[in-house]
Amino acid sequence: MTIANLIANDNGVGITRDTRLMADALRANGVDVVMSVITPTDRRLRRSKLMQTGVWARRWYARRFPRLRPPSKFDLNLMFEHVWPVHLKLARHNIGLPNPEWFDGNDQRFLTALDFIWAKTQHSFNIFSGLGRTTLFTGFDSEDRFDAAVPRLPNFFHLAGKSPLKGTARLLNLWQCHPEWPMLTVVQSRDLSAAGPSAHNIRVRTEYLSDHELRVLQNQHLFHLCPSEAEGWGHYIAEALGVGAIVITNDAAPMNELVTEARGVLVPCTAVGRQRLATVHRFDEQKMETAIHLALSLSPEQCRAIGENSRNWLAANRKLFVQRVGAALSALR
Repeated sequence: MTIANLIANDNGVGITRDTRLMADALRANGVDVVMSVITPTDRRLRRSKLMQTGVWARRWYARRFPRLRPPSKFDLNLMFEHVWPVHLKLARHNIGLPNPEWFDGNDQRFLTALDFIWAKTQHSFNIFSGLGRTTLFTGFDSEDRFDAAVPRLPNFFHLAGKSPLKGTARLLNLWQCHPEWPMLTVVQSRDLSAAGPSAHNIRVRTEYLSDHELRVLQNQHLFHLCPSEAEGWGHYIAEALGVGAIVITNDAAPMNELVTEARGVLVPCTAVGRQRLATVHRFDEQKMETAIHLALSLSPEQCRAIGENSRNWLAANRKLFVQRVGAALSALR
């Protein structure tokens, strides 16, 4: 049986979710999965120039004396978000599953040590294939958070979490200018939340929420605001689609790969800089106002049609993800 070693920082949020979803897809393709959780030593050696020298030396030796290469512990390493060089020698194949916005100079030093990049988005595929790496588009998956028992309310929800790239501050500033708009509920990490002017139609939740409480909030709100400035995949966007919400997001890659006009509202935006390998986009405030008004003008029938399109997309995407992972595994043999 093929054995895959998943190497990731168990951060309790996005990356932890990524490993669970990928493990499910690998097992669906008959692969046995083990986990290697990143340690402080892994983080330190990722930045080490001496480690880079050691990696090249081992690679030269393996090519020069292939018969003397020790047997690999795993068939493949799958490295999440970053390249973790101390693990490279443990598998026959090394695969990166990067988020371009966090793939930094330390990762790029070890990029050629990866046999394949598995790209979550077409945007990521274009970036890494452009860097000359063998890149396969696998796409990705997100949890289905739908709960039909929760009544939908015509209010707005923004799940910022721990990310600084969700456009949260600009969104709050805009909402404070519109006291006539419905209630906006924001869920954000206490570490990122900053005190600001209060408004009767804004509620910021920074306290701990159980998974059940968060699921209720996701299903309770008809409109989800997801103006990401950059994304590796976009779980909070895909989960919003999965609950059948009207999703409002930036009209930029890869956000517009998940959300189309058939399953949400796209807001024109402007490229304002770079975050590692990704381009950062910020929404145009007047266009966001137009998008809010458009969402509020949708009839119940239109909202239901968009919600059905969104839920159907999530279900179809899950099947395609498992198939694409299977095709990527076949490329290793």
